[in-house]
Amino acid sequence: MTAGSRRRSRRVFTRFALAILIAGVGVVYAAHRYIERSCRTPLRAASAPPVTVIVEPGMTPRRIFAILAAADVGPDTRVAELYYRRYGRDTLKAGEYEIKGGLSFDDILRMLEAGDVVLHLCTIPEGLTASEIALRLEQEGLFPAAQYLEAARKVELVAAYDPEAESLEGYLFPNTYSFPRGVTAKQVIARQVSTFLERYIALRGKDVPVLGFRDAVVLASLVEKETGNEMERPLVASVFINRMRRQMLLQCDPTVIYAMMMDGTYSGNIRRSDLLMDSPYNTYRYPGLPPGPICNPGMSAIEASLYPPETRYLYFVSRNDKTHVFSENLAAHNRAVNRYQRGR
Repeated sequence: MTAGSRRRSRRVFTRFALAILIAGVGVVYAAHRYIERSCRTPLRAASAPPVTVIVEPGMTPRRIFAILAAADVGPDTRVAELYYRRYGRDTLKAGEYEIKGGLSFDDILRMLEAGDVVLHLCTIPEGLTASEIALRLEQEGLFPAAQYLEAARKVELVAAYDPEAESLEGYLFPNTYSFPRGVTAKQVIARQVSTFLERYIALRGKDVPVLGFRDAVVLASLVEKETGNEMERPLVASVFINRMRRQMLLQCDPTVIYAMMMDGTYSGNIRRSDLLMDSPYNTYRYPGLPPGPICNPGMSAIEASLYPPETRYLYFVSRNDKTHVFSENLAAHNRAVNRYQRGR
């Protein structure tokens, strides 16, 4: 073969190779364009019902994309992987996701990267004990009650404010919380305690409180259990403060009930004989405040206990309509008892 023939052969080969390369680049470009368009186009109609997808901790992207594809809310697994490799911005987070209609795979990918998980609302009413809260959360399906009660013994969360605390009873702030699937008892407890401290510290800036941190919370728990009427809580707090100043027994029925609950003897009723039980929580036998909170009070009870009004009231009795009659002396109190409790 002459030199001219070889040069012509090389030129032909080069042109052929270039044509193949261009064609290959075109195919790759077309494939990327297809993947890009398909992953940025809504997968389902906007009116399609939501689909719940669970991403467990430790799942690989391939496994997650397979789950999406199986639920008809994701493209082919291979397509999803290629798109994620090129356009992914972050790791995919575990959790429970609600995939609504009208979303593209790109939308879903951003949701998984952001950890935009479903949050479940859980309302914890004022005045529940730690045991009652634990049972409520177990019924919500969050975790076993025993795990919550174990976490409620981690007193280091309030040790800086209450070094005498033996449990977190009193500091598990009642509120409506939103929790993701898989939340732990420890995380719930930490959220409740931090909310309590935040609200309590904000209140303490108002004026000089009548009681210190621990005593105010203990008193607030009594006030919370004595009345559900928010307007009366300051008056109830003032009665207990006045009785303590006079070294009178507080004679608070809810403290006896709490003692019976601790012993497992409470059946829903309290009898006169129960007022004689030997427990430091029995304020019919032991003077002053009980040794710890008897429930987890709300904000109005805490504020009433920190800043009770100046009154001369020493007694109160229920009118049986969620309000009370407050009296300054025993004679007036007995008249109110005869009228509203004995029907005389």
